[in-house]
Amino acid sequence: MKQEKDREKYNQVTLDAMKEAKEIARDSKYPSYETLDELKKALLDENHRKKVTN
Repeated sequence: MKQEKDREKYNQVTLDAMKEAKEIARDSKYPSYETLDELKKALLDENHRKKVTN
């Protein structure tokens, strides 16, 4: 029984955020990057930011 007490319990807000993160990770309409350099370039590119945020 001690294991059950020690198990982490997440509130509904956290569970919803985890679900949303999984959905975003699998959705092709959100950009993904192979390298950190690609991500940095995209973050610095104003046209790319407008496309992603609109």
